[in-house]
Amino acid sequence: MNPLELLKTALKRDPLLIGKAMAPLGSYIVVDPIDPAKETLGGIALTDQTINSQTQMLAWVLAHGPGQRSTMTGNPQGIMVEVGDLVVLSRYAKVETKLWDKTVAHIIAEGDVMAVIKLTEL
Repeated sequence: MNPLELLKTALKRDPLLIGKAMAPLGSYIVVDPIDPAKETLGGIALTDQTINSQTQMLAWVLAHGPGQRSTMTGNPQGIMVEVGDLVVLSRYAKVETKLWDKTVAHIIAEGDVMAVIKLTEL
């Protein structure tokens, strides 16, 4: 079995496996976006136009790179998010990664993360 067929089979069993299979470079982050709610908490249905006009989105961090390299030493400086964090980012700050006509992950730069939601603080 060739490597692409092996990856395709593995992704059918576990769609979140892409976070383990992709190793982002530098300060890039692989995220799994959360689908926006189709209705408000009060039960009002939202149209697709309203949902698509939202400028932020929530996503789970699946993987991240080592961070930007220091210009002085050349060592990675680390990254501000951890795998499993819930982040807020701009809807237009992503690059979709597609395999077999299916979006499997979104890759963003660390600078496009606007906030990290700390679920342990809730």
